[in-house]
Amino acid sequence: ALSVRDFVQDAEGAIWMATNAGLAYLAPGADAPRFYRDARDDAQPELDDLMAVALESSGRLWLGGRGGLAAFDPATQRFWRYRPD
Repeated sequence: ALSVRDFVQDAEGAIWMATNAGLAYLAPGADAPRFYRDARDDAQPELDDLMAVALESSGRLWLGGRGGLAAFDPATQRFWRYRPD
């Protein structure tokens, strides 16, 4: 079952959710969320089981998961991952 652990609302009214299935986006008026994955890498534990999401004033999202920290730019749909040593 999908578990939403944290969420933020952006300036356009969309909801970004940290879930046990990764980053989910729910557009205003949408019936179902869209899930974002890093197309460059299928093995992405820090993006699969998210615990927290925060929104910068620039629109970039910060994601906290069991495997570390990641950032996501919705404009470019690009992820940056920061793994603990």
